[in-house]
Parts: sequence; C-alpha cells; structure tokens
Amino acid sequence: ICVENWGSDGTITYEQARAVTSLNGKFKNNTLIKKFNELVYFENLTELSNTSQGADFQGCTSLEEIDLSNIQILRERVFQYCSSLKKVGSLENLTHLGLYDLSEKPNLEIDVYLPNLKNELEYPGTLFNNSGIKSFYAPLITELSKESFYSCPNLTRVIAPNVVKMIPERTAQDCPNLREFIVSENLTNIPVSCFQRDVNLIVEDINYAELTSFGRYAYDKVQVKKISNLGKVKSLPNGDTIKGTTNYGDISILESVVLPEGITEIPRQSFYYYSALKHVTIPSTVTSIKDTAFGYTTALPYLVFPQTTPPSIMSNTFTGTSYPIYVPDEYVEAYKTASNWSAIATRIKPM
Repeated sequence: ICVENWGSDGTITYEQARAVTSLNGKFKNNTLIKKFNELVYFENLTELSNTSQGADFQGCTSLEEIDLSNIQILRERVFQYCSSLKKVGSLENLTHLGLYDLSEKPNLEIDVYLPNLKNELEYPGTLFNNSGIKSFYAPLITELSKESFYSCPNLTRVIAPNVVKMIPERTAQDCPNLREFIVSENLTNIPVSCFQRDVNLIVEDINYAELTSFGRYAYDKVQVKKISNLGKVKSLPNGDTIKGTTNYGDISILESVVLPEGITEIPRQSFYYYSALKHVTIPSTVTSIKDTAFGYTTALPYLVFPQTTPPSIMSNTFTGTSYPIYVPDEYVEAYKTASNWSAIATRIKPM
C-alpha cells in the first residue's frame, strides 16, 4: 500500500515517507495488515483522519501493532473494529483522541500516558471502554466523557487530577480491578453507575465541596468508608438494596455519612441494611424520609434530628432498629404525637 501510493520503482524511500501528510483512508478495511510500526518514518504525518475516503485504519481486523509516536491527533473511528490491536507505541504526543479510537480493544494491555491531551474529547466518549488498558494518566484534561473506562477488566488506576466534570454515565462501571481513581477535589458531578461493581476500589472519603449531582448506583459495591461532603447536592437517588444494588458503597463497610444541607428528602432504602453505619448527620432542611431509609442500620447508636417540625416518615422508615432518636428538647412531644413517629414514641429523647 505504501509503495503503491507514495513510493516509486517498487520501493518507498525515507524522503517519500516524510513527504506524506495524509493517509486518505488507504488502509481502511485491509484485513491482511498485522503490523505497521514503520508509521514512525512518516515524520510529517501528525494526524490520522476520518475523511470522505474513510477512517484511516477502520476495519483492519488483523492489525496488532502500530507505532503512533508521531501522531498528535486521532480523529474519530480511526481504529474502529481493530479488535486485534495490542500495541500502539507512545501516545505522549496526542492532543486529541476521537470517538471509538481505542475502545473495544480487549488485547490492548497498555499503560496510557497522555501528558498533552487536553479537552479534545469526543461526545459521547467511550474513550477506552471494553479495552485492556492497565492504567490511565492525563494531567491536563478537565472532563471525562461517557463510558470512558466502562468494562475495562485490567484497569487498576486512573489519575486525572484536573477533572471537574464526568459526562454521564457509567464512567468506570465494571472495572473489577480498579483500585485508585483520582480526580479534582472540585469535581461537580458523580454520574449514574459511575463506579458500579468496582469491588476493589477503595474510597476513604467522598469529599467534594463543589458537587452538584450524585447519580444512582454511583458507588455500588465499592469499598466506601466515609462520606463527609456531598457539596451542593440538593437531591439524592432512591436506594435499591433489596435488589442487591447500592448507592453509597458496600453495605458492610460504610461507617459515616454527612448528608448535605439543602436536601429535603432522604429517599427510600437510602441506607437500608447498611450494617456498619455508625454515624449519620441529618441536615435541618430534611422534611421527608421515605420507606426503609434507615431500615436495619443496626450499628447506629442513635440519630439526631435538629428540625423543630418533625419530618414526615413512613411506618417502616426505621424498621429493624431500636436506637434512640434525639430531637430538640421543646419539640419532643410534637415528635411523639406526629404521624408514624407516635409508633416509636418511646425512642424519642430530648437532646
């Protein structure tokens, strides 16, 4: 292909390779090519494209190795359907990474180092989903796109210290060997199913002062030990512990939760069967607590409600528990006679 398109007299010289600035889709759907490490000799080729002639290596199903050391821009779908890809050389010069370029590559067992990649991320993302990557480091990006690391079984570490936004959803769902995920302390959102079933991910503390949204099943099965700051979040998702899924991590590990000031409702099954939970701070803005929200939280020594007006509760909000509930001294009687509170009147105590 190289000789036919850019060479002469049955060969291609270094000079001829250096003169090439575009591949124009010449390799698209070539199922014979297995290696193309000679791409580094195309020194003035800095972009792999998706043009009217096609995406440069799309459909090269046998391609296993290619050296991308000179490439700065990968447009979308350049390596789509290249499911045999194992090695790509250095990615350090990349400033743009397109949709589907390195996703769906189960044999691509590499450490991804992207020191020059900024926010040239396609939406929706799928940057590395279903790939074999082992780690990811990108110090400059501020966003992670949809399903960036969805179902990456070998992934152990993600370090992107300036990321403040993750485009929903499933950012790193089903990464069973993920142990570390570092983003900015100014993170603004945690998407639906963000870390769902990442059973080896250890989170010492969820502490994001700028957080505005928290998605359902975000930390399902994750080893979360503490939640101290959910920032500016105004509503929380329903729980689903009875079906085996959780929002705030493994029910046998989470010990402490500070709910954010501003929420008005504690949804159903929020902490149902969280058997290790020893402390919950309930904000004064809560006006409603749904069914089994604190059911079987048997390690809690007590709960404190600062509200002067009793929040509405269900008959089973505190099912399976017997700990005391402390309320403002002058409002004890109001709590004891309020709907559904009256059934647990003996547990209500003055602060």
